[in-house]
Amino acid sequence: WHGAQLLVHTLLATKLTLKKDDVSWVTQLTADRLEGFTKMMERWKGPITAALYCRDLKKDLAAIKPLRDRVDFHLILADLHPGRLYPVNTLRNVAIDNCRTQYIALVDADFVPNDGLYESLLPKIPTWKDGENAVYVLAAFQLQSGKVVPRTKPELLEMWGKGQLSPVHPEPGRDIAHKHTDYPRWKIAQLPYEPYFVADKQRMPRYDASFLGYGNDKTGHCYEIFKAGIKYLVLPDAFVFHQDHPRGEWLSSDIEFSLRNPTTLGSFFLEMESKYPATAKPRQITPVAGRKGENCTITCKRANMACHSGYHKDVNKCDVLKRLFGAEKCGPTCADNMFGNDLPAYNHAFKQCLINQKPTEYKINCQQAQVDSERVCPCGEVVPEWLTHDWITKQGLYDYKKNK
Repeated sequence: WHGAQLLVHTLLATKLTLKKDDVSWVTQLTADRLEGFTKMMERWKGPITAALYCRDLKKDLAAIKPLRDRVDFHLILADLHPGRLYPVNTLRNVAIDNCRTQYIALVDADFVPNDGLYESLLPKIPTWKDGENAVYVLAAFQLQSGKVVPRTKPELLEMWGKGQLSPVHPEPGRDIAHKHTDYPRWKIAQLPYEPYFVADKQRMPRYDASFLGYGNDKTGHCYEIFKAGIKYLVLPDAFVFHQDHPRGEWLSSDIEFSLRNPTTLGSFFLEMESKYPATAKPRQITPVAGRKGENCTITCKRANMACHSGYHKDVNKCDVLKRLFGAEKCGPTCADNMFGNDLPAYNHAFKQCLINQKPTEYKINCQQAQVDSERVCPCGEVVPEWLTHDWITKQGLYDYKKNK
């Protein structure tokens, strides 16, 4: 997790027998979401895997005790990471990697499924195993206040016709999250067509852990699924419903995501181009030396460019450091026995130019700063990002300045 080891404490379900071809509900949460989690369990009758971010271990253990018959809980102690933003994608990956079934229904903790979803998925799994590489989308909805969540598709369609529910997050600016699910077609669908979804975890890429707190965390994952050539097929008789809940406690410690995640998303796009070169466009990268103690986001911005972490190979070279810092600083060779998210760099404490020995394990982090280092940054053109305030305003979806 950004170069740090993550301790996971696993409590396996006490009364669970897995089927040969089974599917698990996979999610992540904090203890304040257990009420909604329990409502989900009333409808989902299969195995469940949950990554639980614990702030009070004794209290949280007592809270989950009644749920442990068919839930594998994987506990991550929040007090090991003081001051960190909620590691939502790291928790998702913990749940996925520790899930004991090959197929997973990957859904957030504040959603409940339709009745019989688990039972309806089981006969599909053998066919999916031999079929095309795809994820199977669960259409997502939300209710008007005070209405009861429908249990079947006919009930849902009746309430939809009366205007008592809508696709999830219909408000301007947030509606883009699920707009590519063809809801009108889903109403009349009899077979899968074209995202919360069911997937084969062995064929699905993991979430990018650099997305922390709120914003673009699922968007990046869906984008990589697309780049990886995996199809989206929407299940015609399956759905999930969003449950209203108070604002999460973890959001109160989050900084304004629009100031942080645009840079993360931009770097992520460039990393995807590098990872999936068949659809990548070549990009001009300029190595730029930062000031002492400065991160690469600031360094590149000062040069009217953006930091692109996916292009670390363009800067992690001794000749690049020598060109930027001079032979008097770097000497005849660069130190190549160091590694870290802030390298390559010239380090004033070591008085050496440092190459990142393990760039795959310790990827360049544009926002990382080291007090004694002048970083070498992979700077390039500013990439337009979606889901930022400026982008949404330019697209005419919502005017944040006008609607303050």
